[in-house]
Amino acid sequence: MLNSSCTPRKSHGYNFGDGSYISSLCNQGCNSQQSASSDSTDGCALPAAIDLYINGSLWPNLDADMGFSAVLSVAKPQLVAHFGDASKVLNTSLLREQLLVLPPIALEALLESEEFGTDNESTVLLLLAVWMEANFLLTNSDMRQRLCRTIRLAHLSRPYLSLVLPALAADHEKDPVSPSGWFPLDVMQAAFVANVAGLPETDRMELLFLSSVPPYVFEALSLPRRRLCAAASGLTFSWHAAEQELLLQKDAHAVHPGCVSSVPCIFGEDVTRCAAHGFEWRLSVPQVCEDLNTAISLFCELPSALALPGSRLSKPCGLWTHVPVVATIKVQAATGPGGVQIKKGGRSDMLWVGMRWDVVLPPLAQRQTQHKQQQRQRSQLRGFLRHRHQHQQQLVDHSVAEDRHPLAAWTGYMLAGKVSGTLTLQGIP
Repeated sequence: MLNSSCTPRKSHGYNFGDGSYISSLCNQGCNSQQSASSDSTDGCALPAAIDLYINGSLWPNLDADMGFSAVLSVAKPQLVAHFGDASKVLNTSLLREQLLVLPPIALEALLESEEFGTDNESTVLLLLAVWMEANFLLTNSDMRQRLCRTIRLAHLSRPYLSLVLPALAADHEKDPVSPSGWFPLDVMQAAFVANVAGLPETDRMELLFLSSVPPYVFEALSLPRRRLCAAASGLTFSWHAAEQELLLQKDAHAVHPGCVSSVPCIFGEDVTRCAAHGFEWRLSVPQVCEDLNTAISLFCELPSALALPGSRLSKPCGLWTHVPVVATIKVQAATGPGGVQIKKGGRSDMLWVGMRWDVVLPPLAQRQTQHKQQQRQRSQLRGFLRHRHQHQQQLVDHSVAEDRHPLAAWTGYMLAGKVSGTLTLQGIP
């Protein structure tokens, strides 16, 4: 549900061709990137550039009003600078809300820009799917073609070319006017895209000129690779699991020992999922038991925006695909600042969509040795205090009880009342 302050505003007082409005755009644009990611952003207040596009019904005739063309020449770069890149938009609640109130013409301006970045072109298609899920009724077939023309099809990842795009094409063939049939591509065109996507640019362009694909598909396959926003080391997300939540889950398991449950890890903005490489990723601590090794579960899942009711991807198909991503899970530990780091994925250890991987954390030998030393010291202390004051004995008993802490297996990983770390997702070329 959208924040009420993110809803479109009608600005009937605007004089868009006035130089003062251009000045307002420039002043806001200088700080747009900073304000987009700032914790102190005032609710969901929309920058002037976004407000301009939202009030598109008030625009004058572009061919007749050269002054307004100057306004747009200032507004479009500020629109792109505000959102920055697809990964940041999908993983920042404020930007995601602002994206969903953009009219189609603003989204088109954003996605066609050479300055709009991404970690992978598949994330841009996911962003479009998220917007389309909320705004399908605002589009017609011509506008959907214009929006899909901005997706650089030749640079989609292998999972999208082999799984997502064929499914979207099948949905379009089945019912092109339904919300699930929004992507204007048929199955044979999707097969052609998958065939030419891996070719060198010269070979791809040669095949394109010989083909009979629609103009918007031709253009989408001709576009160069988009600006990459992810460093060579990949995208990194902070996460944590609170001690209190782990204890509650263990108590629940004690009451219902047969249940299978887990504690979801929380990412930076109090969400349980992050978006990267066109998919959603989440972490959880599996069923908490005294005899269970410390472990973190990793999931790679298909976003709900790609599996709308009635769509191919909403039904079990038994045909999945691997994701060319290396996932590095780092867990903070008391043994040192580096913590514990484990990698999953790669060419010899592939990650698959819809599957779960349990990463078992190694025991912290140093902490275990320290723990045994504490036990010996407490045993000696009990003998010394055997005949001392009862209050002192209670203190010792309390100390001994710590040895039987229900989360004793997590000793060394539990810092400041939580297990925490980072998840880094790095694409494989």
